Amino acid sequence: MTIPKKCIEITSAKKIVFKEKRSIVYFINASEISIKKVIIDNCVITEGKRCDYLLLIINSDIKEHFIELKGSDVGHAIKQLLTTIKIVSENAKSLKKAAYVISTKCPISSTTLQIVQKKVKKEFNTLLFVKKPKSEIKIS
Repeated sequence: MTIPKKCIEITSAKKIVFKEKRSIVYFINASEISIKKVIIDNCVITEGKRCDYLLLIINSDIKEHFIELKGSDVGHAIKQLLTTIKIVSENAKSLKKAAYVISTKCPISSTTLQIVQKKVKKEFNTLLFVKKPKSEIKIS
């Protein structure tokens, strides 16, 4: 899928912030490399399930980082991420990716989450993380 230019912001900031209501996450860009911050929700995708953002890092082991900022419904957030990966990813099956649910609550049990993480890794070659707001994620 071609991403419209109006949905992309290029940044090399040391701290890249994604925020929505009470959910916030920081991506730490210590090397200050050029990164594309893509607005998915109501820009790249305007209907159906979709995550909030995508971070594109061109010269990286993990190029695509999908982000969903959520209140408490982690299960729904995971569905939004997977739907977005199928539509937007350069290669939904083989390209190594990361997906993040930033949740104010984590009602999903750790055992259930581990099962879902394994399934997502196998089907989409995606590392799935559930983080609390104000988490810092290092990228390079």
